[in-house]
Amino acid sequence: MKQDGDTERNTVAASRFRFVDGSHRDLFDRLAAWSNANCTCAEGPEKHIMQSYVAATFCAFCAPPQATDHEVFISAKCGLLFFLVDDGSAEQLDEFDRVLGTGMHAEGNEPATCLASLFADLEALGCDTGDLDAAVRRWVASMRHEQDLDIRTLTPQTYYDLRKETIFVSCLVFSWTSLLRTRVAENFTSESMDVLDFAIRIVIIANDLGSLRADDASSDRPGILADINTVLLRGRVLGLKGAVREAIDDYNTLVTKFQAIQRGLPQHAGHDGSGMSTFLAVLRHVVNGNLDGTRHLTKERYPGSSQILRRLDSIAPSGGYSTPL
Repeated sequence: MKQDGDTERNTVAASRFRFVDGSHRDLFDRLAAWSNANCTCAEGPEKHIMQSYVAATFCAFCAPPQATDHEVFISAKCGLLFFLVDDGSAEQLDEFDRVLGTGMHAEGNEPATCLASLFADLEALGCDTGDLDAAVRRWVASMRHEQDLDIRTLTPQTYYDLRKETIFVSCLVFSWTSLLRTRVAENFTSESMDVLDFAIRIVIIANDLGSLRADDASSDRPGILADINTVLLRGRVLGLKGAVREAIDDYNTLVTKFQAIQRGLPQHAGHDGSGMSTFLAVLRHVVNGNLDGTRHLTKERYPGSSQILRRLDSIAPSGGYSTPL
């Protein structure tokens, strides 16, 4: 491994990226160095530099404000895992799926290496990884199943059960609940899953609005993973402009509903209110961070979406109840 060369290459590449602050830049440097040090693909460092920038951007925006730099770096490995799979080949995904199913070691499978490192980092801090492990397995199985779908038979509603896993929100949320050592009490599992569902639906809409041009252009390209866009699906019925208007209205309506939920649910939880508040704050930071990250990356990953994304609302912090984040 040529660490000095990698460092120089990362520095040159970073000159074309926009960083919010020094912490964002430091997170990118650290993640890109780790990713390139563990590169086994034929595409070389440029791919890993771009993936590291995108993952670092989303995770910097999604991080709770008092998270340590090391915690944000661990969460960024979780974000990088998504892009290693999402930007990779169907063959790599199949192999990763087999690794999870059999527990075997896969030499050269970058997602498997990233996941092993992520879990090792969490376990070194004494964090529980049960929820995250289950979420990752559901995500990979859903990504794999998505490749076999016939888009001609899909409706947005029938697709949602799969999309809620492929969007990766649960994985990122549970990486943070693991890092913050919080779990919602058993008697509030259904309520927490309901509000998680709200967050997932919000992120799906933002992602699909941001990805409209890219997903439409890539829909017929061979050799890449299928990535079905719910706004494009709805556009078959309403036309694209009508589908975009509907998606924007749905997004802002869901944000309003989430704000109402976060005001009342912690009080309803009684002595478990602190854990519920932490969970809701994680969801809020992930939802808002996803929107801010998508807006930040319109040039690099979400072309042509700036005006649409400006019409989407952010979730306001809960009033009247002290939250730890």
